[in-house]
Amino acid sequence: MSRQKYYYKSIKLTFGSNEEVVKFLELISRKIKVFQMYARTRGSNNVELILLGDPYEVNLAISEIRKIAKIVKEMYRKVRGLATYDQRIILDTAKLEAAIPLDVAYRVLEFLGYRVETTRDGKLRTDATLREIVNVVEQVSRLYKEMMDMDITPQAKRIIAIYSIVMDRDIDEAISDLLKFELLKIFESEERKLIVLAYSYEKALEKLKEIIAKIKEKPELLEHKVEIVEKVEEEEEEYEKIQEIKKKILGENEIKLEDIVEFRESDKEGSEGRE
Repeated sequence: MSRQKYYYKSIKLTFGSNEEVVKFLELISRKIKVFQMYARTRGSNNVELILLGDPYEVNLAISEIRKIAKIVKEMYRKVRGLATYDQRIILDTAKLEAAIPLDVAYRVLEFLGYRVETTRDGKLRTDATLREIVNVVEQVSRLYKEMMDMDITPQAKRIIAIYSIVMDRDIDEAISDLLKFELLKIFESEERKLIVLAYSYEKALEKLKEIIAKIKEKPELLEHKVEIVEKVEEEEEEYEKIQEIKKKILGENEIKLEDIVEFRESDKEGSEGRE
């Protein structure tokens, strides 16, 4: 029985900083699958990789390693200017915790002041570095993971994610803020409460820009501590009380809920008069 033969090859790469080396090693550990691969660093910026395995797989891996090295160097480029990025490169480089619509990340970049364009073939053209793009994509992914089991419509999730990142607010804070500014609303049915947009998505984006501009002008607008969970619980308790009162009164006198509200108002006026 013949022994399996393995192919051996090494590749040496130089990076601009130790930070680039760390990022490169992180990416190849996620992306490259060969029988055996060893890495050793020489100084702070040089890496030597030794690969052992099937000749075809090793050569394929080396081709992919060179692409990853190029991506890492692009991530840490210091020269500003417009550059074009393929969506696949962005998604392959980012460490995603949940699937996301990429255009949400692009909107975040716009709100942060970067130039953002999409080409006809779907590529991103921007003056943000690849590192900055990947950072935003990863933040959006983390937020989408948090919102995965929450009763929020897809369009509302987009607005919440954009606002959360741009204003550095967590999910509960973002929802509370956007409810306060009436960009979100709570749709109630017998089965559940659903957080929805108060406007169409495009209109909500316009409103969001106005809201963020106002907050930056007057930061005190965010000085409130409304917890969305408490808000929902309070509304549920109030709803149950009203239903109980309604049931009792309708059962005895067959009057409408509107009459209850009117009665409350007239009772209030009478109380004020007695004072």
